[in-house]
Amino acid sequence: MERVFLSYSFDPGDLATRQALGHVETILRSHSLRLEDGAALGGGPLTPEIQERIRDCDGLVAILTPRGGAGPDGLSETSEWVSKELDYARAISRPCVAVVFRSVRIQGGMYADYERVDYDPGSPLAAALKLTSIVGVWKQRYGRSLKVRVEPAETVRSVLKAGEAAQCHVRLTFDDGTATPWQQVRLSRQQGGAFVTVPGVKDNSMIQMRVFVNGEEWQSVEAGQWAQLLLEKQA
Repeated sequence: MERVFLSYSFDPGDLATRQALGHVETILRSHSLRLEDGAALGGGPLTPEIQERIRDCDGLVAILTPRGGAGPDGLSETSEWVSKELDYARAISRPCVAVVFRSVRIQGGMYADYERVDYDPGSPLAAALKLTSIVGVWKQRYGRSLKVRVEPAETVRSVLKAGEAAQCHVRLTFDDGTATPWQQVRLSRQQGGAFVTVPGVKDNSMIQMRVFVNGEEWQSVEAGQWAQLLLEKQA
C-alpha cells in the first residue's frame, strides 16, 4: 500500500475540519503513505477525474464533518460529496474508513455497518490511535513495494536491448506452496545495475521472475527478499 485518497470538505472557513485533516494527514504520512485528494479539481461532485484518482489509490479515508444546522437530537448531516466518494471507494472494493465527528448523524448501513473512527475534536487521541491501528492492518495486508536487482548482466542486456518486445513478470510465492498470479513489471537500468520493483511484498513471501524475449524464456528460482534474481534460460 502506497497511496491513500483523503476525502474531506473543502470549506476553508471550517476550522474543525482543518484540525481533523491535520491529525489524519500526520497519521497517514507516519505510515509512509502518499496522499491524494480532489483539491486541485475544486471538490464538488464526484466527477470522472475524482473517480479515477480514487481508483488509482490503494485505499480511502473520509472525514465526515457536520453540515448545516443540528436537528432536535443535536446531530447534523454531513457532506454529500464526501459520502459519495466513500460509497464509490467501497463499490470498487478499496479499503476505506470514515473518521466521523461525534456531532454527525449516522444513518443506514453506509456508516453503521462498517468500521469507523469516532472523532471528538476536544479529545482526538482515541481517534488517532484507532486510525493508525487500522492503517497498520491495511499495510500488512497489502505488503510493500521492493526494488530487486536482476542478474546476470548478459541476460539483462538482451532484455533491455529487446525493448517493448521483452515481457517481464514477477510473482510472490509462499511456504505453503501457494503463489500470486504473474504480474508484469518493468526492468530498468539504474545506478548499480538493472532493477524491477515488486509490489505487494510481505514478510513471508519469496520472489520469482520470468522473462520472454522473441520466443525465448528465462526464469529465476524462488528467491528470498534480500537476494538478487538470477535468470536462467529455459529449455
